[in-house]
Amino acid sequence: MADQLSVDPDGLVTFADRMDQARSQFDISSGYVGSMGSETGPAEVCDGLSDFDRRWTAARQIMDSYFAGIATVARNVATALTATDQNLAGSLPHFGGHPGVDY
Repeated sequence: MADQLSVDPDGLVTFADRMDQARSQFDISSGYVGSMGSETGPAEVCDGLSDFDRRWTAARQIMDSYFAGIATVARNVATALTATDQNLAGSLPHFGGHPGVDY
């Protein structure tokens, strides 16, 4: 087992951006099926598609809220880790003679 934890704050922000992209893709699909109306053929098919569209809209709203929450948490964690890293780095003693060298 590793004795260190390594987290990539930029990777967390990228992950959050991808969650937002997924949300926008779900938004694009909203109402698409239900807008077909009578073009789909018999009333049973139209009714089935309308039912699917209503249920998809409800499910999409739930997934949208989850994706938004995950994106927010990922960004908040990235911000907190970056701030913590900067605070810890600022509290380290500086050993002279080697500017730019990480200790």
